[in-house]
Amino acid sequence: MDLATRQKVFSALRTLGKRQLARSFYMATTTASLDDNTLDQLVEMAAESAEIEDYHDAEATPEVKKLAKKFEAAVEKELEAYLKKAPLTGEGYTDMDPDDQAQELMDDEGAYLVLMTLMGHGVGIWDGSWDHFFADERKEIKPLQAHLEKRLGKWADDTGGGILPQAFEEAAFQTAAPDRYEEEFASASTGGNMKPTLVSPTARKRVIAALIKAGRIDLANKVAAGSNVVAAPLIKRVERLMKKKSHKGIEKGRGGEVLIRMGTKEQDANRVEDYLKDAMGYDEEYIDVDPEMPDIWGTMDPKTNEYVIHVQASAKARTRSKRNPYRAKAKRVTAAGWEDTAMAELAEEQGWDLEDVEWSDERSGFRAEAIMVEGEGEEWIVFKDDGEAEDYAKQVIIQDLEHEPEIFSQDWLMNHVSVSPTDIRIIAGEEADNYVENISYDGEERVLEEANLDSKYEQMQDAYETMEEKIVELDERSEELDQAIVQLMDDVEEADDPKAKKEIQKSIKKMEKEMKKADSDSARYTKGLPKLKKQMEALVEKAKEAVHDDYYENIKTQLERDPMGWYEELTGERAIQSWMSLDYDAAAEDAIRTDGVAHFLASYDGNETDLDSGAVAYRRN
Repeated sequence: MDLATRQKVFSALRTLGKRQLARSFYMATTTASLDDNTLDQLVEMAAESAEIEDYHDAEATPEVKKLAKKFEAAVEKELEAYLKKAPLTGEGYTDMDPDDQAQELMDDEGAYLVLMTLMGHGVGIWDGSWDHFFADERKEIKPLQAHLEKRLGKWADDTGGGILPQAFEEAAFQTAAPDRYEEEFASASTGGNMKPTLVSPTARKRVIAALIKAGRIDLANKVAAGSNVVAAPLIKRVERLMKKKSHKGIEKGRGGEVLIRMGTKEQDANRVEDYLKDAMGYDEEYIDVDPEMPDIWGTMDPKTNEYVIHVQASAKARTRSKRNPYRAKAKRVTAAGWEDTAMAELAEEQGWDLEDVEWSDERSGFRAEAIMVEGEGEEWIVFKDDGEAEDYAKQVIIQDLEHEPEIFSQDWLMNHVSVSPTDIRIIAGEEADNYVENISYDGEERVLEEANLDSKYEQMQDAYETMEEKIVELDERSEELDQAIVQLMDDVEEADDPKAKKEIQKSIKKMEKEMKKADSDSARYTKGLPKLKKQMEALVEKAKEAVHDDYYENIKTQLERDPMGWYEELTGERAIQSWMSLDYDAAAEDAIRTDGVAHFLASYDGNETDLDSGAVAYRRN
């Protein structure tokens, strides 16, 4: 069942007043976490909303998955910040530190529920999922929701805006309608009937980098040189992003700029400027590579002393030096002449005529202090030092792992799979449940033995059987005494001798006293049997819990240390499952340790050339 259908059923059940049933249904049909499967379905929903014909082919891209991880980190950070001021009040959580409380919320579908809340979907932190964390959920969840919506609004909102919904839509076109992707996200024209939209900076950088790598400089220039933004849609987007932000007005400026008047508080202007940069994909380092990236900066109006934020659709014809920024801007860091030194050293090393050698910026999109050097038909990539080279190699490997994992040894790759804490908890819990159920199928002996409670249970069982025997003995004795008393009462009637009659009556009283005690003891033992039975049953449950907890911790440890080994031992198969994910950083570092940096950067001969200045060079062709 797809995500859209689940949410429709969920909403219908809630409308009918079946709140708990709705919750149970939704939890039974979804992992409720931002795993790959959920992200795929969110992208599919975006594709369906965009009326993509083959919307079922839509799936999450590596970029979406990266953003999802960043979102999870942001959610956890904001939860920690909020809980330091307003800790959880639910039973069992009050003694925890705020960090531990935040982790509890994250483990209970945190990122997923927060995203659904921000997007205004049919589930969220308000639907009962987190009620047990609070003593008064009606009063306590609302301020938490308001805090998250305020602090995480750039990620998603109920208008369809935000970083993640835009990423979902972009991924939908990339994977399910690639023929329309360039038109929607990377077109260089606003003519005809084309829908004017803001360029996705990430998409544009990818397109430009890919075209340059393929040698299609002409096409790269066309993509980089065009403008697909007009003033009206830019204003519309800024207005949507500023919907929940305080400001004094939004208006058109010169040259297609949009001006946001912020009043006289510098702190508010700084905060909103940072928010817009994040939401619109502004990146200072890529301005020169991507002239279509929206430009965002701030000034002060000297007449009114108000702070003004400028948003410009295109970075072309920048005149930033003439502007009066209201705070210092981060300047792009550039190397102080190391490039020329490294080029000269490489020319000398290779015996080239320096006049015939030239260098240019390395433009693959990876972050590193690197240049491309060309001499006598050879192409080299040169790094300022070996640390820069290693960082670059790591980025190359991670990209290959994301897009072409099949080029790596699969046995090696599987050493770097990991499982999310939520999936570990679910799998370990299910395995522990099944184990306890299986060993309890034929009785409680094995579960008691594994919990080391078998001796105590046997003692209680012996006591129970002894009590049953005592009851039988006492009831039999009471019956005997009753019969004897009846007989003696007949003897009293027949006795003529007063002395004999008196002795018989004395015997009757003695027997009645003994029978009363036997009945009392029998009743006491009979009353104690159910109590002892409950104690025995409670001991069995305690044993099951102990065995469950031990088994749970054992499976949890195995999944944390070696999930593939655990799965292979369980099934005999060695294949990555949907609940596993690759630890890209660890895999990249291991690959570099095993094969070396040159293996990934020197595509020509796999060798590294050390230069006297500390720079390192790798031949590409």
